[in-house]
Amino acid sequence: MRAAIVVALLAVCAVAVKIPAHPTTQSSGLSLAEIQKFNALKETNMGRIIIGLAELHLKGDAPIKRLIKGLEDFVEELNQGIASENAAFETKRASHQATIQALNTRIGEAKAEIASRQSRINAVLTPRLNQAQSEIERDSELINQKRAALVEAANNREHEHNSYLERVNEHNEAITAIDEALPLLNGLKSATPSLIQTRKATATLKNVQLKLAKTKISELALVQALISLAINQNFVNQEILDNVISKFNDLRKRLADSLALEAANEAQAQSNYEAFVKQTEAEIAELTANINKNTVIISDTQREIAECNHVIDEKTFEIAELNESITIENENWRKETDTHNSIIQEYNREIDVVKQCQAIFNNAHFTDYVVSRLGN
Repeated sequence: MRAAIVVALLAVCAVAVKIPAHPTTQSSGLSLAEIQKFNALKETNMGRIIIGLAELHLKGDAPIKRLIKGLEDFVEELNQGIASENAAFETKRASHQATIQALNTRIGEAKAEIASRQSRINAVLTPRLNQAQSEIERDSELINQKRAALVEAANNREHEHNSYLERVNEHNEAITAIDEALPLLNGLKSATPSLIQTRKATATLKNVQLKLAKTKISELALVQALISLAINQNFVNQEILDNVISKFNDLRKRLADSLALEAANEAQAQSNYEAFVKQTEAEIAELTANINKNTVIISDTQREIAECNHVIDEKTFEIAELNESITIENENWRKETDTHNSIIQEYNREIDVVKQCQAIFNNAHFTDYVVSRLGN
């Protein structure tokens, strides 16, 4: 732009130039300071061009005001160049600020995502994972306890059943012994017992004593005493014999009733055991189902935690990249600003040179000074 303006100035001013065959020579009225400024301006590119135009004007007897007017237009063009550069710079500034804002917005969104994921891990997922693990430990311990209880109950039931069978056998043996003794005792009532009958009855009653002792029934001592008394009197005392027979009949009935009660108790104990086993196995099944459910929860939760951590890592890396982009953008903007400032400074330097030239050209002694120089 500035080169085009200078060319235009040359073209405009050259039209008015008429170079004489013999330039006139006059003495200079410029001060030493003005001459030094004049020489200094000629050291600059713009000053050299403008002074060259002035000398060309004066060689051709063209009015210097025409050049001064051209310089005013040139200053206007330079100011327009500054305005255009500033406008372009402001457009770039807006673009730069929009880019920085967009990058910061993305950083804010990434940080918000990280905070959200971390909050979910801390407030939801980790407590859920800990709770599921704690419940599995608790339920596993309960299952072990209940299985141990089943084993203990099975052992107790087996022991109780064996004890029941033993009591049944003892009762049956006592009843059998009584059933063997009663006919013998009844036979002893009809006549004086023989030695053989006495010996057989004695052996039978002693067997009854032995069998009854295992049953641990009440009044056992009384029965044992009656049997001993009957044996000692060789079964001749009918009253004692009748008492023994009566007691045996009573004992047999009580043993039979005891057997029925034992059977009922055994059936109830077996029913209670089976109910306990059923209930405990149902509880174990429920605990196992809860363990399976919590195992799935742990797997799902661990997967979600891993996904959250993956997103956190991605967003952390993204923030680092965005910060790097901001650094690059700011560095580019710094360079752009430096370039802009250099251009504006160059415009202002050229305007200053032009204005200094205008000031010298407006000096009444300038023409005489230049003409005198050209004449020499």
